[in-house]
Amino acid sequence: MLKTVHIFPAFVSEYTGKEIISLSKYKNVFADYLILASKELNKDLSDFDLVSNNYLDHQLKSQYIQFIFGCSFSDILYEENIIPDYTAGYSMGVYASLYHSKSFDFQTGLNLIKNAYHIIKSTLPHISYGMAVIGGVEMKDVKCIIINNSLNAEVININNQNSYVVSGVKNDIEMLVSIAKDEGALHTRIMNIGFPYHSTCLNEAAVEFGAFLANINIQKPELKVISSIDQRVINSEAEIKKELADNINKKINWLDTFNLFLLSGTKNFLECGAGESLTKIGKFIDGDFKIYNSKNLDQYFNLMK
Repeated sequence: MLKTVHIFPAFVSEYTGKEIISLSKYKNVFADYLILASKELNKDLSDFDLVSNNYLDHQLKSQYIQFIFGCSFSDILYEENIIPDYTAGYSMGVYASLYHSKSFDFQTGLNLIKNAYHIIKSTLPHISYGMAVIGGVEMKDVKCIIINNSLNAEVININNQNSYVVSGVKNDIEMLVSIAKDEGALHTRIMNIGFPYHSTCLNEAAVEFGAFLANINIQKPELKVISSIDQRVINSEAEIKKELADNINKKINWLDTFNLFLLSGTKNFLECGAGESLTKIGKFIDGDFKIYNSKNLDQYFNLMK
């Protein structure tokens, strides 16, 4: 049988509109998780709605919602007895990926996300930070712009051959995007994220979060979890804690992670979350494969049965 990978996205930039409808065909777990998360976090999430109150402008709530969607996918997949050969998380998607591997439960995942957020917030100086996507130029050109203009910005991820994510001080990120446009970038987008994830700005936060993780009970993964930082197999409690701490301030490389799966013979991916960001990124990665998501979840289930 062809190998499959379940991939978990990070932040939501937009919804497909099919997420809840697709999941509810199998099990109405998403609504139950909203209630459970509200109780666990002492924060009412029950007013979430894909259209009128989608939390896209609230950084922490949007992380909770993406995690809830990821866990909902995971539960339904297990109920349908669909087990992947590998799993991986894109940036903050690592939490849902590790839930999928049964390394920790739903409540633990929520509290890890909450504590990571507040540790980052407490360790950053009171200046504005941001992230952006730049596409259609070579990475060396992006790095030259950063160096030549002494910008406090870093390339922190390679999405595919044509797209990179940058992170740093907000004013510098905006200047980088502006110059990249002038130099011929085909696509740029300032992300609705107020932290410089995966950058050296968060070195202190990563150390503090690592110390916090020391007292968290985490289990050895039951699935093959692949690091999007260095593409190693994460196969122990210690490796998970290292990955979670490194996920704060270390660069990721989604292209290398994806190519690892392709080299292993993977033909089918399922994006387990809200939106279709990983599906769109995959359109610009060379290879013979298909990525499914909430819009064609039935097709994936039919394929796997």
